[in-house]
Amino acid sequence: MSVTIRDVAKAAEVSPSTVSKVINKSPLISQKTTDHVNSIIEQMQYVPNTRARNFAKQETKSVVFLTLFERHMALLDPYIFEILSGAEQVVKRSGFYINYISASSIDEAYEIVKKIVVEKSSDGIIIHGYAVSPKITTLLMEKRFPHILIGNPAFESSSCWVDINNVIAGEIAARYLFDCGVKKLAFIGGKKADTISQMRLQGIKKFAVNNQLPLWHYNVNDEDLITEAGYASAKEALSGKEPPDGIICENSLFAGSVVKAIHEAKLSIPNDISLICFDNYPFSFFVDPLPTVVDIDVFALGSEAARYLLKKIKNPNFNIQGYISLPTIIERDSTKKKTHPSRQE
Repeated sequence: MSVTIRDVAKAAEVSPSTVSKVINKSPLISQKTTDHVNSIIEQMQYVPNTRARNFAKQETKSVVFLTLFERHMALLDPYIFEILSGAEQVVKRSGFYINYISASSIDEAYEIVKKIVVEKSSDGIIIHGYAVSPKITTLLMEKRFPHILIGNPAFESSSCWVDINNVIAGEIAARYLFDCGVKKLAFIGGKKADTISQMRLQGIKKFAVNNQLPLWHYNVNDEDLITEAGYASAKEALSGKEPPDGIICENSLFAGSVVKAIHEAKLSIPNDISLICFDNYPFSFFVDPLPTVVDIDVFALGSEAARYLLKKIKNPNFNIQGYISLPTIIERDSTKKKTHPSRQE
């Protein structure tokens, strides 16, 4: 038979409520009594019933991480796992645990959120951008349910969100190639529905227009395989009348296939053409030559999302909408040395 809180109280010669206060670290109990009760708990190997405690407090000590998930997601968008890992680390340190839930569609994501809110089966929810919809954010705001979105939603909303500024990331990539002497840019990006890719392209376009640089860009179609699309689009760009001397790739998976097309065109990297890609993780180390990257710390994004969610759980009036950090350049072998580094500011 398992040891109960009454057994501990009897052995310690205190009331069950005193044992409960010791377990919950109440400042009302003296250090002497706290040490005495904790020694009895250890001797009797008593394990508190956390589920019952949390029920009494109207807490679950858990948060949900919700995203859309489809086949090949580990290859197409491995960053979800880095975000989840960052969030979990923060949550665990705070005595919570995280439940990962995936949906196959936006409609299913809404039903999942609705069920969590109605049943109060979690203290809060982190929603990855793919799973966000106006219906979900409206529900969360109406019910005042603690939440945070990963990614600035593509619609007007009062919901809490954190993101990395992908428009600035695009500008940083274009500026860096410009500082390396590039005069004609190309961008090979993700699907048109991919808001991150489109925001990066927006930043690249802005820099290209402001600096009168020709820009060629391509977005993969829904049915395209990334590696095949990257290769085909690079071949198309390089066979044009005015081929680019600098290519920006949406990710390092694209970069590998683009490098293949450059080599087949008998061009040298970086002497004839410079190449830069977003995201150091997870494929950049398999590209030859090692690509210069615009590094996006998605682990930190997950950590910050969890930190803000825990704040929201404690204080329902807390609100955050903002970008948490700037991307940084990791210089490697696929770009020339900068010709006018003063423009890097």
